[in-house]
Amino acid sequence: MKDKISLIYCTCDRYESLWADFFKLWKKYWPTFDLQVIFNTESKVFNRDGLDIVHPVFTSSDITWSERLWQSLNMVKTPYVILCLDDFYLKSMVDVKTIEMCVEQLDKSDHIKSFTFGAQPGNNRPCEFSDLFEERSRFAPYRVNAQISLWRVSYLKKIIKRYENPWEFELNGSFRSTLYGGKLYSLKKNVPLVFDYDWGFLIVRGKINREVAEYFENNEGLTFDDSFLTIDMNQYRALGNNKKGRIWRMLKYLFNMIVSLFRK
Repeated sequence: MKDKISLIYCTCDRYESLWADFFKLWKKYWPTFDLQVIFNTESKVFNRDGLDIVHPVFTSSDITWSERLWQSLNMVKTPYVILCLDDFYLKSMVDVKTIEMCVEQLDKSDHIKSFTFGAQPGNNRPCEFSDLFEERSRFAPYRVNAQISLWRVSYLKKIIKRYENPWEFELNGSFRSTLYGGKLYSLKKNVPLVFDYDWGFLIVRGKINREVAEYFENNEGLTFDDSFLTIDMNQYRALGNNKKGRIWRMLKYLFNMIVSLFRK
């Protein structure tokens, strides 16, 4: 499979303390993993025995998240890539056979652009080749997202606008994908997971989420760097429930989505 897929690990120098434990769990729960890893961070270097890790060399430390992703994709030598963020700590064995099935489908049809390995909202359609996945509707929210996904490299590069941050990549990229077309799939609800993790809620707004961290402390014997403050998740959830704030954000997002079609 290493001739078909690479892994891009998206992180930043600030989160260096996450790296060793991430790959400790990654190898524990995917013991046969032998894909090349493009280690997407600003300037620091990480290596681990048994992993083929390469590091992009960026011309500046303050380039955007999407610019770094773009330059990382330029290093990929395979037609497909798994995109993964730094706090996606695994909790059980990876379903490698399903990943292989996804690769087979990508090889069969150029119309297939990605597989997201988690359930996604929207009026999705049945998948014609698997009972595990469903096809994302054209106007589904977060049609493009930064959860663990398998991407056709050429399509992911097409979706990217190199000035965007991760949230703009998801929101504006989803909007652009409605125009670009292609078939995007996500895992159905209540089916066995391909990657078992906490959907990026280990680190929230740069702070550790104790609700998630305690699982890894108790079950994996991990410890977390004391440079991470603890986020108040009740306060965080309350921000999301602010109706006036949501309306303002949606208007702002809509404006930025339209602008993204014309901005290079």
